Amino acid sequence: MAQIFEQLPSETGKAYAAFVSYLSLGPERTFEATAKKIGKCVACVVRWKKKNNWEERAKAHDAHMAGVQLKLEETIIRGKMVEWTKRAQELKELEWEAAKKGIARVIEFLNKPPARMSVRDAAQLLDVASKVGRLATGLATEHKEITGQDGGPIQIELTSALNKVYGEIIDIPSEASDTSGALPASGESGGLPEGTSGELPAGGDNPSTATTASISGGAPL
Repeated sequence: MAQIFEQLPSETGKAYAAFVSYLSLGPERTFEATAKKIGKCVACVVRWKKKNNWEERAKAHDAHMAGVQLKLEETIIRGKMVEWTKRAQELKELEWEAAKKGIARVIEFLNKPPARMSVRDAAQLLDVASKVGRLATGLATEHKEITGQDGGPIQIELTSALNKVYGEIIDIPSEASDTSGALPASGESGGLPEGTSGELPAGGDNPSTATTASISGGAPL
């Protein structure tokens, strides 16, 4: 399908050439500049412009060229994207090979340490090789530790959680719960005085008299 800015069936060669010159001046085109460029009077240019609808055709031409430019730029960008994607893949392959060689060297050191490599050198080589390998495979190169407030460890408030479920917990001292009711053995701290047997008096005896005699070690008064 013919574009509106192409030569019209009723348009003469001279008139179309003048229109092409008009288009070549770009968005800032004027009839005066066109007349000067083609060596014609301004009245001739204005007559062709009215007869062949230059202004509408020029707008269609500008829109078409903008679309062509956009497609061209998209094609260039796609080509570059494909090219750089290929380069990135090649770089990843090189990085992966370098990482494998570095890790293999560390394994060789662990199996049979060479004289020219120290443990520190092996550790640094392993660190670099690991990072390069992770970059090549798209893995994270840093380990992030989740910490609590002010960078400290995360603490679970167990007491608070239990209080919410079971109510407030009352702390009972251990001394109060240790009440067996047994008398302390003789001679131990807190027991009866020496000479006290801890036995109850025989039937018919006066408890107070028997206790006094037991304490003094003599006969009942």
